[in-house]
Amino acid sequence: MWRSMPDGFRITNMPLHSLLMSAYGLILESQLVGEPNWVTSDPYDVQAKMDETTTEQWKSLSNKERWEKQKLMMQSLLADRCQLKVHRETLQLPVYDMVIAKGGAKMKEAAANESGFGTYKNDEIQAQATAVSSLLFSLSGNVGRLIVD
Repeated sequence: MWRSMPDGFRITNMPLHSLLMSAYGLILESQLVGEPNWVTSDPYDVQAKMDETTTEQWKSLSNKERWEKQKLMMQSLLADRCQLKVHRETLQLPVYDMVIAKGGAKMKEAAANESGFGTYKNDEIQAQATAVSSLLFSLSGNVGRLIVD
């Protein structure tokens, strides 16, 4: 279980592999190489809290800005508490390009006050007021290939 809170986040009974994937914005398993077996099998509880000043500053950020800062917080936590060392390299992977079909886009821009949500059922995704980047992130995991907007 992953629960975001106004002053941080709490993870219960989750392998560190999932936290690694989130902390570095990885979508596909093939993007993470060289982790020991226990990272995918042993479950952990993690609680991260911010100080009051940082919590107040985060209130003025967009969801995307908060997520970017939360990823940095997770990376710092992994480096500090797990002594994580990371090596980045560029890989060539097959991707899908999302393009507008003939006849134009079938999506419309959401109103500023709409709340976003998505439902996944069988092979169908329905989303309302959801960022295209979030939709592509979800779809990429389902099709096993990065989807580029």
